[in-house]
Amino acid sequence: DVVRLYTKPRGKRPDFSEPVVVPRGTAILDLCNRIHRDFAKRFKTANVWGTSAKHVPQSVGIKHVLQDEDVVQLMTKPGK
Repeated sequence: DVVRLYTKPRGKRPDFSEPVVVPRGTAILDLCNRIHRDFAKRFKTANVWGTSAKHVPQSVGIKHVLQDEDVVQLMTKPGK
């Protein structure tokens, strides 16, 4: 079973044309590692819109489990 996630860059609209397809039960940490390994190291918080969020948007931590068609905006600490 798979879940479709959509990414949202800061200050822009979500990109609904190309979902990130991941297994059901995927957490923010898994998504970070799938996009780029530095995202997990530099992770600060994520904003989530969708059924896994209790309110819109919800600021979540790295262990938050995502659901189908969630929109995710990853916030990272500045890199070196």
